[in-house]
Amino acid sequence: MTRYAVQTQSGKTPSDEDIWMSIRHKDLDRRVRNFLWKCVHQTYKCGSYWRNIPDYEHLAVCPTCNVDDNIKHALLECNSPGQELIWKLFSNMPQMSIGLILGCGLTEFKNSRGQNIPEASRLFKIIVSESAFLAWKIRCERLMSRKTFHTDSEIHNQWITCINNHLKLDHRCTSRYGNRALNFATVLKTWDGVLMDNNNGQQKSARKIGSGSLRF
Repeated sequence: MTRYAVQTQSGKTPSDEDIWMSIRHKDLDRRVRNFLWKCVHQTYKCGSYWRNIPDYEHLAVCPTCNVDDNIKHALLECNSPGQELIWKLFSNMPQMSIGLILGCGLTEFKNSRGQNIPEASRLFKIIVSESAFLAWKIRCERLMSRKTFHTDSEIHNQWITCINNHLKLDHRCTSRYGNRALNFATVLKTWDGVLMDNNNGQQKSARKIGSGSLRF
């Protein structure tokens, strides 16, 4: 599933080790890495997990759609407010699949000359993984504590907050960890196309990147 999705997108067939390393990559937030690892290894307690547990069988079924409430359904198919809006918030997003979500760290984007654009691949990895994790969190909030639907405004604001937080994390990592710090040029190229120009057309500085506004 993941291997096929990556092969279709990039033309390369990843190994199990490639997939494993991609979901542990330092470009991803620690909580997102943990989320992807659990998805790959199917350790989340959802869907069929509950079918044979007395008094909890109802948790196997999505109360909105009346189908198995598995990871794929929660992230891509559920009619409850959440996932559908999230995937529409980033323009030019390819058709999502569970394989592409889990393999987002292995995607490759090329320019018209067939050259890799690593910063585009990096942005895609961040946006897709953060979006999937948010869709999962919204699903869990709705079922476990909130018991009501999130509004479109709430979903939009939560998504912007998630991406802004990662932008700020990138900014902080350019000035920490010595030789292991993120290269500022990499961060700038990753985010430059989705930042509002708050600098009157001038070159963005590290300060502007760290306090920039997203253009979504």
